Amino acid sequence: MGTTSVITPCRPRWTVVFLALASWGGGAFAQDTLRLDLGPDTVLCPGMHMTFDVGSGFLLQRWDDGSEGRTRSIRGPSMIHCEAIELLKEGEVFGNGNFSAGDTDYRSDLRLGSGGPHGDLSFPGTRGVGTSPQAFHSSFPACGDHTTGHGNMLVINGDTVPGSVWCGKGHVQADTEYILSFWHGGLGESYPATLEVTVNGVDLDLHEKTLRTACHWKLAHVFWTSTAEEDVTVCIRNTTTTSPGNDFALDDISMAPFRWHHDTVEVAMPEWCPDDGSACGCQVMIPSAFTPNNDGLNDILLPRHDCPIRSWNFRVIDHWGRTVFRTEDQLSGWDGRHQQEQSIVPAGLYSWTLETRSDAVEYPLPCQR
Repeated sequence: MGTTSVITPCRPRWTVVFLALASWGGGAFAQDTLRLDLGPDTVLCPGMHMTFDVGSGFLLQRWDDGSEGRTRSIRGPSMIHCEAIELLKEGEVFGNGNFSAGDTDYRSDLRLGSGGPHGDLSFPGTRGVGTSPQAFHSSFPACGDHTTGHGNMLVINGDTVPGSVWCGKGHVQADTEYILSFWHGGLGESYPATLEVTVNGVDLDLHEKTLRTACHWKLAHVFWTSTAEEDVTVCIRNTTTTSPGNDFALDDISMAPFRWHHDTVEVAMPEWCPDDGSACGCQVMIPSAFTPNNDGLNDILLPRHDCPIRSWNFRVIDHWGRTVFRTEDQLSGWDGRHQQEQSIVPAGLYSWTLETRSDAVEYPLPCQR
């Protein structure tokens, strides 16, 4: 009694197409390149989700939905596009942007911290290079640097007058597009610093310039194109002058040519999905017949499943379209009796329906069989 479920994997109707493009940001710097590969075009059954990952090594990435994280998850048909920037490190302008060499190769309007009641950076307008902000001020949080989590960073107790917190010099090639970038992290929630950048005294429109969340590294960047081969001076300024607060850290300051990478993936609905319910996050097995004669063998028609079920509605219908059995209990099967009349129904063909919602997928959808 019942219908037979066939367990078959999803089959796409689309031909797999892979698209991967890379383009220069400018300049000619030989370097082994990264590859942005989101995978081939694919399909996604209802109720399931899929996550794409750009991988490591890129400075930043942007997805078609505007997000900038390393990964993006979807739960339906989509045209996924991502573009990512690879730094061409052979063209790097600054020599100690990650402060691995210590407090050197830059200048600052801040004075080097020399002590006080809370540590070396007890007073506004001071700076220090080290592995943890808390080592410089007792009320600063204990954070690792952006590069490795245990290397150096520039730690700053914000000044009460505007000024440059870091200035570096370097040499650029002619007619080359650079990306100027650095990572910043706030050291408190009150009066966050607001940073500006200049190249040879000219202000640039910096992306992500306000520091807010403590101990959370955030990328600030801006694009800049050289016109001649020359030496340049880059300065990072803090325009917030309120105290107390206004404390932050800098790391991985860079000015380098770059390469764009692009990849696009189509995620479509398959021509059909398995009727065993795996598309809804759960496989359900239902026998095609049973014999309710009390001999201890196949006396109950009971669907079996291999995953957590949130909701369950099982119904058996005779050939007149009348419901003879219905339950929302996953452990209750049909014993061949009319549920209301409590009489054995005649042998023959009966149809069933099953509606479930599974907890086996992140975004469960109702599944009907």
